Amino acid sequence: MAQKTKSFGKPWGTLATVGSIPRHLERAEAVARFRLTAGHDFLGVYLHCLGVTANETCSICGHAKMDGDHLLQCIGLDEYSADDNVSRYWEVQRQMVKKPSTDVG
Repeated sequence: MAQKTKSFGKPWGTLATVGSIPRHLERAEAVARFRLTAGHDFLGVYLHCLGVTANETCSICGHAKMDGDHLLQCIGLDEYSADDNVSRYWEVQRQMVKKPSTDVG
């Protein structure tokens, strides 16, 4: 019985090309950057993949696909600079925790 490679198609290869996360970063920034780079970011797409949510929709603005790229454009995060993905990431985490979830799969 041939074993399938579980890492096929996953964004881990990105980590090799991006390089290490600098040690001088604050922990919260380093964690957010790592999660967003690796795709293990606890956003809609990842949570849907894990079977935690019924869909990939952004719980903040209703956009069809909530991932790291969407954070740069999410209208629910306009109070943060468009290039401040780290602050946007943690704000989404805070807002997702506050909202009651009715779409758990």
